[in-house]
Amino acid sequence: METLGRLQMFRFLSCQLLDWNSADDVVVGEGEFCSIEQTYKIGRIQLGPNAVAIIVKSVLKEEAYVWRPTPSIFTLGQAVGDKIAWPAD
Repeated sequence: METLGRLQMFRFLSCQLLDWNSADDVVVGEGEFCSIEQTYKIGRIQLGPNAVAIIVKSVLKEEAYVWRPTPSIFTLGQAVGDKIAWPAD
């Protein structure tokens, strides 16, 4: 239960989204942290290891690819307001 409490403490924290497809630390957007639990689901798919769930709040590079595309979301610009998976590291 203590672990769950610590994880809940991080909910709603703002975070910067770094371009996962770049060797450099390029900020492509900003989001709100939702979960790092491996069993957390977005749609019907679990996050799994090394992933976080975030809500995309703003985008600096609309054409940046999302880490796990869905049938309706391929780019970060399409994900504003939606919950998506993003790499944790």
